[in-house]
Amino acid sequence: MKQFLSILIFLLLTTIVGGCFIGAGTHGSIETFYFKNSNAEIVSKVDDFLIKNPEYRDKVDESSGWMYIKIPPGNDKFGFRIGGKSEINLIAAGKENEPTRWNSKLGASEKQKFIENFKENFIDKLKKIPPTKVKLLKEPFILSSNINPDTTLWPHYVIKHDTLISYPLPLEIDSTNIDYFEDIVLSFAKSTNQNLEAQQYHNIYRINKEYSGYIDDSIYITAYYREIGEKINFNSIFSQSDWAEYVSEKNKENREYDILKIRDERIDKGYSETDVYSEHYEELWMLNNNHLEIKNVSSK
Repeated sequence: MKQFLSILIFLLLTTIVGGCFIGAGTHGSIETFYFKNSNAEIVSKVDDFLIKNPEYRDKVDESSGWMYIKIPPGNDKFGFRIGGKSEINLIAAGKENEPTRWNSKLGASEKQKFIENFKENFIDKLKKIPPTKVKLLKEPFILSSNINPDTTLWPHYVIKHDTLISYPLPLEIDSTNIDYFEDIVLSFAKSTNQNLEAQQYHNIYRINKEYSGYIDDSIYITAYYREIGEKINFNSIFSQSDWAEYVSEKNKENREYDILKIRDERIDKGYSETDVYSEHYEELWMLNNNHLEIKNVSSK
């Protein structure tokens, strides 16, 4: 009998401790809402709703793809994700001016109030919105060497808008080498105190996570990107008067000095002067547009 009790106590303790470890490692979800739509159609509904009701939109966590909204009046805050099998998964909730909390940190009655608010003032309204076609990219700015990220089922969706705008080439690119383009953008950013990140692969480029295109007889912008529910007035650096002045003939000497300084800094870090863009700099946004397939792109 004593041996039986000892085994029973051991099993109970194992279950409790194991449960603690499992609970600590996962957030769980507060509630899951299912739709008779594809994930792309759910994204279009959420996008349409948030653009028409900007007071709801809070932020997007790019690393996880989680979206945050606040529901007026009262401004209860909610974090959710879109994905799985046509689902919106509510993962966090909280009051205004307080951090959102996971399922395990909410009391039963408190959790029920949050669920009712989220359902009545968000989910039910979404279900009345007809879906529209939007061009979606999933995890678009991840290097192709990491083509299967952990968030496959719950991706970070980005809405892509196709366009075709062209701007004149700076003199260096027209007369020397296309690889100078990224350097010119970065040196321009430093000279004008702008926060710009340029990524390039052969003659395909992206500026920040805002727009991308290719370089041929001109600088072409072929797409710009926005988060779900984000209203943006698209504007590129190439339309700025500062850019026109920076790449002008009269500024050539200063510009060349800036570019050489960038190259010298790279050499100091161990790069050889001929190192340019390896396959590891190829990002998924470069592969998501048939017009820009790498195999069809020629490099000067």
